[in-house]
Amino acid sequence: MASLMPAPADGWWVCGFVSSERPLWVDMRAPVDRRPARPPARRRSEPMGTLPKLGWREWVGLPDHGLDWVKAKVDTGARTSALHAARLVTFDDGGEEWVRFRIYPWQRSTVDAVTIEAPVLDRRLVRSSSGVAQLRPVVVLP
Repeated sequence: MASLMPAPADGWWVCGFVSSERPLWVDMRAPVDRRPARPPARRRSEPMGTLPKLGWREWVGLPDHGLDWVKAKVDTGARTSALHAARLVTFDDGGEEWVRFRIYPWQRSTVDAVTIEAPVLDRRLVRSSSGVAQLRPVVVLP
């Protein structure tokens, strides 16, 4: 067996041997980065700067429903975004499930409220920040 060699510096430890004569030294002073290598950057479908910048709450328009503006929660990483809907009622329209709800553009006010009816596209389990889960309807609004 090889004779022990002095460590290159304080904080270095023998981890094993490369050969019977050469130890494998590991620097224990620095943390080991065990994260995988960064994946290659994804190509964007649009050049940088041409897409609008969005926050998590944005003013959106629903002109087909008579609303020029209403606040929506937008999540660019999700498939859907959220509107606050009140008085939500589901009903059957010729074998297809529909939903009727009210949108209030002004907070704490019924002024300019609009009733919307739309076919239910899907239902999603949504968990609130307090941990309560609800199965909510998903609709497409033009």
